[in-house]
Amino acid sequence: MVLCFACQSSAGVSPRAKNMRIVVQSLATPLFVKTYDFNVWLINHTQRFPKSLRQSYTLRLESAAFDFEQAILMANSLRDHERHLWLLQADGRLVVLRSLIRYALDWHLLGGKQIQYAAEAIDELGRLLGAWLKGIDRIAPAGSITGGKVLAKNMRIARRPSTNQICAIHRVSL
Repeated sequence: MVLCFACQSSAGVSPRAKNMRIVVQSLATPLFVKTYDFNVWLINHTQRFPKSLRQSYTLRLESAAFDFEQAILMANSLRDHERHLWLLQADGRLVVLRSLIRYALDWHLLGGKQIQYAAEAIDELGRLLGAWLKGIDRIAPAGSITGGKVLAKNMRIARRPSTNQICAIHRVSL
C-alpha cells in the first residue's frame, strides 16, 4: 500500500493506493501531525504516573487528548455547518485538556521541562485550531455558515495540497 509521495514507486499504483495518498496528504497538515505527536508523547509520559491515578486522572487525561484528535478528524471529514460544530467541540476539548495538564503540574506528575513542552504544544494546537476556525468563518458569507456552492468551491481551493506538507509517517516533505 502506498502511503506517501516520498515512498511510492511510479509503476503499478492502484486507485486505492492513490486514494490512500490523498488521505495521508490531508492528514499531514501541521494540526494533525502535531496532535498525533503530542498524543504519543502524552501516552509515553502517563505510563509513568502512579498506579493510584491510572484509572481516574490518567484515563481522563488520555481520553481528553484522544477526544480532541477525534474531533479534528471528524471536522476534516465533514463540510459546512457540521465541520464548524466539530471544530467548536475540538476547541472545548482542548480547554479540558489544558485544565487536566494543570493538575499534572500541581501534583508534580510531570517535570518542569515536560510541563513546558505540554503547555507549548497545547498552545500551538490551539493556535492551529483557531486558524482553521477563522478560515471557515472567513470563507462563509456573513450570517451564514453554509455558503452553498460558493463555499464548496472555496473549500476545494483552500484544501489543495501545499508544497510544504510533511508525511506524518515518514517525516519527509511531499
